[in-house]
Amino acid sequence: MDADSCPQKPEPSSELDLLKQQLEIDWKLPGYDYKVERVCREVARIFASRELQQRLAEKGRTIC
Repeated sequence: MDADSCPQKPEPSSELDLLKQQLEIDWKLPGYDYKVERVCREVARIFASRELQQRLAEKGRTIC
């Protein structure tokens, strides 16, 4: 497989994309990794969860 046929990493367009890109750099991943994307999206979903925000509010903590 030559370099032209490898999937190209999209340009970061959101905070989530920037986080994903930083994780790829930190973990020294060989290229665009859909597993990293999936993990980042799941983490974002969890932190956006109203249930989590409510639990943190009950303990006097916030995410933002």
